[in-house]
Formats: sequence, C-alpha cells, structure tokens
Amino acid sequence: MMDWFSQFTFEVILSTAFGIDSNIQMGENTEILQKAQAMFRIPLIVRQIERLPFGTLFFSLMGAISGNQLTYFLGIVDKIIKSRRQQGLTGRKDLLQLMMMAKDETTVEGVSRVTDEEIKAQAVLFLLAGYDTSSNTLSFTAYFLAKNPDIQEKLRTEIKEAMESNTDISLYDLTHSIEYLDCVIKKSQRMCPPGVQSNRECSEDYDLNGIHIPAGTEIVIPIYALHHDPDAWLNPETFDPERFRGPSKDAIHAFQFLPFGAG
Repeated sequence: MMDWFSQFTFEVILSTAFGIDSNIQMGENTEILQKAQAMFRIPLIVRQIERLPFGTLFFSLMGAISGNQLTYFLGIVDKIIKSRRQQGLTGRKDLLQLMMMAKDETTVEGVSRVTDEEIKAQAVLFLLAGYDTSSNTLSFTAYFLAKNPDIQEKLRTEIKEAMESNTDISLYDLTHSIEYLDCVIKKSQRMCPPGVQSNRECSEDYDLNGIHIPAGTEIVIPIYALHHDPDAWLNPETFDPERFRGPSKDAIHAFQFLPFGAG
C-alpha cells in the first residue's frame, strides 16, 4: 500500500509543482521514484554514526564515492529550469514557475529576489519532503481506517453527505469543510507522525531550568514520544478522531501535537 501511495504522491507533486506528467503509476519514469525512496531508507545506525564528530565528513566522502542522490535531483531540477526558460512563460503557474518569476523580479537594490541555486534547493526540498510525508500520512490513515471499520463508515457517510449537499464547489474546497476528515488525518498523524523527531542546533550558550546547553549542541525533539505521552493523551494507543474537535481539540497544547515540527 505504501508503494501505491508513494507513486501517487510523487506523480501529483511532479505535476502540480513542476508541470511534469510522469505517469509513474503506469510504470513509466520509475527511476526518479526509486532514487527518492533510497534517500529515506537509511538505517538508524547510520543516522547515529553521522552524529559523531567525524560522521558528517565520513558520509560526505562516502556520498562522493558512491554517488550522491541529492546531486541527481538537483540535476533534474536544473534541466527543468533550463527547459522552462527556453520555452518561455507558460500559463500554468506551478511552484517552479512562481519561483522563476520571483527571480526575474528585483529588489530596490537591483538584486534578484532568489538565485538559481535557491530555486533548485527549494524545489528539491518540496519534492522530497512533500512526497515522503504525504505518502506516509495516506498509508497510515488507510491502515487505521481498515483497523477501525466503524470510523471508516462514519467518515464515508460524512464525505458522501458533504458531496451531495455541496455540488457547486470543487472537491478541493469540499475537503476543507469536512471536519471529521480533518480529525481522522490528524489522529493518524498523531499516532504515526511523518517525522518521528526534529533536530536543531543550539546557536549560542543557553541556560534552561538549571540545564546549561553549550553552543553547537544538537537538540533532538522526540515528536513520536510527545505524541504518545500518556500524561498528555488519554489512552494514547487508541485511534479516536473525536479528540481533534470540540473541547478536546481546544485542550491540546500547541507543542504537544507536532506532525511536521514547529518551524
């Protein structure tokens, strides 16, 4: 199931953000998907070694020897940008087109708002991060709905009723008005967050509640643990979408539910 959703989300992002009809779900252009999947299939022990003083240098050298997956995607985006410039502006204002238009604009100092390198970096980040988090969320949501047929049936009923009573609006706008759908997705993200942890580096010496944090220290925010903390969530292993609406929703602390981190 995760493979199906991976193909779907990757194809959607390539289309909406870059204007590319990849037909990955039909078995075409699968190499780019395989490269993306490889970037996220790094063993945990490798992540731990990377935190050692020599870790970053070691893996940079290994990447240079074995071939860096990131370089592959930067090369693809570079080709797309060059092709777009040769074709000229298109009527389709996707993400890439908007960033290229921003580059053509200048500040009061006569400097471009973004550089080509920034465009490529943002495009690759949007592609990889968006594909992985979306496919994981869809996969886990489908799993929890299959495990809880009563919730699945309730969701189907609310979606059906919403579609029958709102025939004059787009499906995209309709989904934003179905509160229970939002609750189900958030509940899935609470139990299986797209990112299990978030890492930040302390930029300067800081003292917090008697704890001294030196500059350069890596701070790990354990999102999965926060989402399963029994002191914050009643029966944390129970799939109950109702927690995300009404009074229960208002009682959730802003930093207790961090499916995508907090900036």
